[in-house]
Amino acid sequence: MIPAVVTSCIKPEPFIDISGSYSGIGEIANTNCTNTALNIAFTVSVRMTISHTEDNSFTAIIITAWNFQGFEFTGYDNVNGTVNASEKTFEGDVSGSVGGTTSVGKVYGKIQGRDLIVTYSSADASGETCKTQGDNILLTRDNRR
Repeated sequence: MIPAVVTSCIKPEPFIDISGSYSGIGEIANTNCTNTALNIAFTVSVRMTISHTEDNSFTAIIITAWNFQGFEFTGYDNVNGTVNASEKTFEGDVSGSVGGTTSVGKVYGKIQGRDLIVTYSSADASGETCKTQGDNILLTRDNRR
């Protein structure tokens, strides 16, 4: 008698390495702010630095910079998210701050070659009541990789 050998073939999850630094310029809009002067749309420069692991999860830091009424502002957001390699999309939870205001929200988007098309939404958790939205912000991977 010959023993039977049974093997199974488990297809590994697809993987897209999106680690690296990306930058671009986009428009974000504030609504629902207690200080109504903040209820505006404005142009921001964006830098997103992503650390990616092989299980399709990632962490990132998003730094945004803009001018408002002659003053320069910088926002910092931390992201914990996942990549769907099959669909070439990503999404994550965001927490961050600008000055004395903290916010929480979501970031999601599409992976297109060396580019990310990012949508960002957040709501202030302290310091203000603004809701912030930025749609289809094009970020291009730096050439250092």
